[in-house]
Amino acid sequence: MDDFRSVTVRQKDEREKNGKLFAKQFSDFVNSFSNDDIQFVAVDQMTREHRTIQQNMMKFFMKFVDEMAKQADEGRYDLRNEASVKLAQHIRDNTPPEVKALPYI
Repeated sequence: MDDFRSVTVRQKDEREKNGKLFAKQFSDFVNSFSNDDIQFVAVDQMTREHRTIQQNMMKFFMKFVDEMAKQADEGRYDLRNEASVKLAQHIRDNTPPEVKALPYI
């Protein structure tokens, strides 16, 4: 029988694997110049999710914004993503902490 520690390690590995898989699938999804209609459908569907799930999605998006803003802080960008990291930096720097809190309800 597995002890608690090995189960925890296994769960962590599974979560990491799932996170990497999601990132790859999301990258593939947005990596097209001709999928505006599909993106609209996806965004529309996301706004129809349960309100708590929407809150969790927004938390996730804000984590992404924070990480993109760090790239701007550290100068880790080029012309291909400069507008994105600078927008992320602007969002992060101009969103009050109490707005970013996004409680789990």
